Amino acid sequence: MNEDDSLLTVQEVSDYMRVGPESIRRWLRDGRLAGVHLGRGAGWRIRRSDLARLVDAGTGGAARQALAKLPLEVEVTCVTREKLQNPHSGVTHLGNTSRRWTRPQVISAIEAGTHSFYARDSADRSEIAVYDGPFGQYLRARKDGQWNDVLLALAECAD
Repeated sequence: MNEDDSLLTVQEVSDYMRVGPESIRRWLRDGRLAGVHLGRGAGWRIRRSDLARLVDAGTGGAARQALAKLPLEVEVTCVTREKLQNPHSGVTHLGNTSRRWTRPQVISAIEAGTHSFYARDSADRSEIAVYDGPFGQYLRARKDGQWNDVLLALAECAD
C-alpha cells in the first residue's frame, strides 16, 4: 500500500470534508464512497485514493492532486503525559475519539506536511507545532504566533 492508499478513519474523512461522521457512513453505505467495513466496533476504513475519487467527481481530476498535497487536519481532544519538570515535554501521546499518536509520530507527520494537528480551548483553535527545546523536540500549541498551554489543559486519554 503506497502513501496515496493509506487508510483513513471515518472521523479523519469527516474532519477533512467538514461534514458529520454520519454523512460519511451514509456515503459508504450507499456506495458513493468506497470503503472497507471492519465489523462492529472497528467501523469503516477509507483509502485516501478512494476519497480523492469522490472529491474528483465533477472537478476533472484537479481535486485529486490538491487532496494529495493537503495535510489531513486532526483535532486533538486528549493527551497522555508523564511527569517531567517541563510539563510540555512530558506530553507523550496526542489523541481523539478515533486514534492516538505518539509524540514522534506527530512530529514526523507535522514535519512531513502530511497532517496538521490542532486543539480547542473554548471556541479558540490553537495549532500544534514542533517546539525545539533544550532537551529535544516536543509539541506545543500556539495561536496568533503565541505559544500557549492548551495541550496541558486537555483531558488525559483513556487507555
